[in-house]
Amino acid sequence: MNAMTQTERPREAWSFDEGDEIAEDLYALRLLGGGTRYEAYLAFDARLHHAVVVKVLRPDRRQDEGALRGLRGEADVLRSVNHPAIARLLGEDLEGERPHIVLELVEGPRLSTLIRRFGPLELEQAAPLAVEVASALHYLHGSRLVHLDVKPKNLIMGAPPRLIVMTSRSSDARVRQCSSASGTPAAHMPPMPMPNSPRNANSIT
Repeated sequence: MNAMTQTERPREAWSFDEGDEIAEDLYALRLLGGGTRYEAYLAFDARLHHAVVVKVLRPDRRQDEGALRGLRGEADVLRSVNHPAIARLLGEDLEGERPHIVLELVEGPRLSTLIRRFGPLELEQAAPLAVEVASALHYLHGSRLVHLDVKPKNLIMGAPPRLIVMTSRSSDARVRQCSSASGTPAAHMPPMPMPNSPRNANSIT
């Protein structure tokens, strides 16, 4: 039996060095992070003459239809929204050698980093932050969208704070009737009972 699970297998990476070309007019500055399907790079956009964030599919995921669909869905959502507390889409290339989207660079630390270093926010800090986040979510709801993954790691503490990583879906009947949870489990998901399912409300399938 292979002791290494699917999620533990090594992930292929682009390993761009500073100055390497990610795509036309996009030059890597440094790696910001990444997940199973994507890597995020701080990059310089020669067309905009400005620093940006490039979210690019990992080399081994370029033919993964699910990963491509997720990146395309994020681009579609960001193209359709315009709110001060939501990071903007600046460009995309989903058909090239390195499928990617180009996002606005939001200066500031993640809320998760601040909590880890300094502990819970004081009330006078948490209250205005909650207003900003609620404003963004209210706007998305009015656009018939749900974010699906609101958590400290996806909040950049800029001025104003910005929501990133738009794993959104349309808030139509199909989503309300879904039979499995979607998002980051337990710590950041609200209770979501599943119809006709005895499983824990926060289980992920």
